[in-house]
Amino acid sequence: MTIYSTHPNRGKTQVLASYRTPDDDITSTTVTSCDDPILARTVVDALNRISACATLPLCVFDRRGNDSSHYPAGHLDTLSDPTARAGLLVGTHSLWYELVRFELHAAFTDLDQALHDAPAPVQLAITQELQAEARDLRAELLYYSENVEPTTPVQRSWQRSLPFVAHEGGMSELETSTRELLDRQEDGATDASLAEGVEGLRTLLSAYQLTDNQNAMLDVSALSILDDPSWGDGYYLSVDSPVPGGRHPHGWSIHLGRWEPDDPDDEDSGDSTGSAVVVCDLRTAPSVADLVQLLRLSAAGTSQHEAWATTPVGDPLTGTGFIVTSRDNSRK
Repeated sequence: MTIYSTHPNRGKTQVLASYRTPDDDITSTTVTSCDDPILARTVVDALNRISACATLPLCVFDRRGNDSSHYPAGHLDTLSDPTARAGLLVGTHSLWYELVRFELHAAFTDLDQALHDAPAPVQLAITQELQAEARDLRAELLYYSENVEPTTPVQRSWQRSLPFVAHEGGMSELETSTRELLDRQEDGATDASLAEGVEGLRTLLSAYQLTDNQNAMLDVSALSILDDPSWGDGYYLSVDSPVPGGRHPHGWSIHLGRWEPDDPDDEDSGDSTGSAVVVCDLRTAPSVADLVQLLRLSAAGTSQHEAWATTPVGDPLTGTGFIVTSRDNSRK
């Protein structure tokens, strides 16, 4: 609905809001001015993420189950009511929608941290900006869904088929491909398994936010975190959260695997195949702290992975509470 940017002006940095008007023009207005350009850039980044996460679910259809439903709009309450933001981390609508709500919560957290020591006029201006976003978007949605004319003139226009947000290429979580992949992950899921899958995704997202393991990569569409320091011939660690749908849904598991070249005699090939050396199939969901600890230890790389590779079935990976449930002795 709105794209935010910065603009230097008379020794300060302006925060600008650009949006489409009801006349289909694009205009920019000044939200506030900051003495600190770093603060302005941080605020703009958070506002753009908030705008994208708040708007995009209202511009696409929920096509799970060959249907064409609308996504919920309840998350809009969080733009004008900070007390509602905790609710963004509760819900089981769908993997993709709950992912977007998690990212919306993260953007609000970053905005609050940036504004913690900001001057009161700046804080007030940002609060009023978020209220304006919510007010006009709610009015446009009401007109779209129930043909109810807005009681006050709408300044910012909303168009379902052409959302005016900076998301493609900037936030992979919002891309159509991510949504479609996550929808396939829950195809055929029961309510209980979907709830488990959503909670697992939130745990992965939280652990990834907190880890200082620079090699760790989050693959949202695969519901996993991969730590692969070797990128080729060596060990890797995979943390997989529950897949709620499909013919063979599964729960939490941790794999320590090893890459081996497909053709050891061809040094230029670079093609490798990975397979598990030890596996920890978890009976209960791990805590965020447990996963952060695992990834912290895994950051040591080959030395830690080699030690874990010798763990017998029934013993925990050293430094963790994750019990090895199976192993391939031929690949250690």
